[in-house]
Order: sequence, then structure tokens, then C-alpha cells
Amino acid sequence: MKPSTSYARLSAVQSRCVLVAIVAVTIHLISIQASTLSFVQSQDPPKGRTDTGLYAAVAERVRHGEGYYMVMSEELQRDGYPTKSVFNWRMPIPLWVIGNLPHPAMGKVLLSLLALVLVGMAFEATAREDEGRVWRALLVAGLLVGPLMSSGMAKVYLLPEVWAGIFMGMSIAAFGLGSWKWGVSLGLVALFFRELALPYCILAMGLAIVGRRRSEVAWWVAGIALWCLYLAFHYYEVQSMMPANPREHQHSWICWSGARFVLATVNINTFLVNLPEWVTALYFMAAMVGFAGWNSPQGIRAGLTAAMFMAAFSIVGQEFNQYWGFLTNPLLCLGVAKSPQSFRDLWRAAKIT
Repeated sequence: MKPSTSYARLSAVQSRCVLVAIVAVTIHLISIQASTLSFVQSQDPPKGRTDTGLYAAVAERVRHGEGYYMVMSEELQRDGYPTKSVFNWRMPIPLWVIGNLPHPAMGKVLLSLLALVLVGMAFEATAREDEGRVWRALLVAGLLVGPLMSSGMAKVYLLPEVWAGIFMGMSIAAFGLGSWKWGVSLGLVALFFRELALPYCILAMGLAIVGRRRSEVAWWVAGIALWCLYLAFHYYEVQSMMPANPREHQHSWICWSGARFVLATVNINTFLVNLPEWVTALYFMAAMVGFAGWNSPQGIRAGLTAAMFMAAFSIVGQEFNQYWGFLTNPLLCLGVAKSPQSFRDLWRAAKIT
């Protein structure tokens, strides 16, 4: 019988060492939780509207026929946002789409429907991998409610990270369902909604290269090249609207915040935000243990993606960027759902009586 996780192949000594390491890392994460969620905004964010308030104003003006870049320039300056970096000017597709819907509420409805599609795709991909046994698929679906519930709340639907996170999750699920064309397409949609999805697209293209899937590689290359042209257009438009004295960030995005910032992004989850802080540390460790033991093609793709983003978040990201968790938290649910099997195999291999 094929082992359910890679932990089943470990010797007793190796398994015990892994268990000790898990306990040690978990204790360390819990020990820093007192400061993890106490982030305060630096002087860079404005004291006026929140990001969602800014995006709502931009979308509303676009709805009334005004040009996106002119509106974005005026609204950024109105609240004192940094404008010198092109990455502070959100790329137009998300707010252009929302701004061209007949009513703002339709954006929330559309995003909620996409979230439901993601739940369905993740359920089906997991059930197929487990050959029809649905307990883990049901767990995946239930866990996804946490990060996705916010899609229908307040003005969260205006954040591009939420859209990109859902499309990236759908891409991974599509690969799990055996449809690489949908996987590539949805991954590229995530990229066009938020450039933070670029590492996932590059990783997925790398997996296609290693697997010698030439057609898939060609799709990734063409899609990323098209996005580069889109980025060049965006850069040109931003420069044409740049104020005479653009405001700079007072702090670098390279912050080396480590686990503090990583856990802050993980906490952007409806299920976790009101629970004791140490629960977030346990949830994160469960996800990482689950990914490490998940040895199927879908598990390798999901695990590498999660590890890549968590490593990046430990280096890059200012304190107020913890909403980047909207991009990655749907993915973490897959690892948490795999963790019961991983811990079971790890405990059995350790032969602890």
C-alpha cells in the first residue's frame, strides 16, 4: 500500500527528531505571538481613509467615466499615500472591472461566487486524490470558509489580493483536477489582478520545465510575456501622472520581520482573528507539517508555493502589509487538511508507545 505521506518512510529515530523539531519551532512561534499581532501602522500609511476607502473612491469615479490613472493620481495624493514607487499605484484591471459593474454590490457578489467555485474545485481535487474518500475534502471545504468568508464582508472585495488569492487557489485546484490549461489560465489571471502572484507563476512554469511539458511551458512564457507588456504600459501611464514632488516610503519593504510578519498574514482569517494568538501559531505549524508530508504532484505544487511565499514574507513586507495574507491563506487550508494524516504517519513511524 502506498504511504499516505512521506513521513511514513522515516525511521523511528528520524521521526522522533522531526517531532522534537516541530515542538521546538511551535514553542518559539508561540513565544513571539505577544508581539506578532500588535503591529501598528508606520508613518507611511495615511491617517485618512483606509486602502479599501481609497479603492472605493477610485472605482466609483471610474464608474462615472473618469480615467483610471488620473483618478488614482488624485486619490493617492489626497490622502498622502506614497506615490514615487510604481508599485503603490495598483494596476488597473481589478478596480476597472469593479468600476464598470452596474452596481458596487455586484463586485462583492462576483467575488463570493468565485470563492464558492474555489471551494468546489478544491473539494473535488482532494476527493479525487483520495480516491473518493471525502473526509479530507470536507475538511478542506470547511477550512476554506475561514479565509474566504471575508469576501462577502464590507469592502474587502475591493482588495486585489483577495481576487488574486482566489484565482491562485483555483489554479492549483485545476492542476489537481488534471486541467493544466485552466491551471495556467487562472494563474495568469491572478497575476494580472496582483503582481504578487508572479512568484507562483514562475514556480509553476519551473515545474512544467522540470516535467518537460512543453505546451504548458509555452503557455506560461506567453502569458508572463504579455503581463510584462502590461506592466510596461502601467509604468508608462504612472510616469505620465506622477506628481511633481512624489512622496516616498519612509521605510523599505525589505524589513526582515521573520515569523512576526508571517504569522500576522496567517491571522487574516475569519476563524483565527478572534481566537487566542497561540492558535495562529498552531494553525501555521499544522499547515507546514501537512505540506511537508504531502507527496503527490498536487501536494508538491501547493507545498512549494506555500513555502516560497512564507519565506518571502519573512523578508519582505511592512507592518501594514499583513493583508497580503488574503493572497496565501486559501492555500494554507490545503496543508492544514493534510496535517492529520501527516501527524498520524509521523507518530506511527516514531514508534512511541
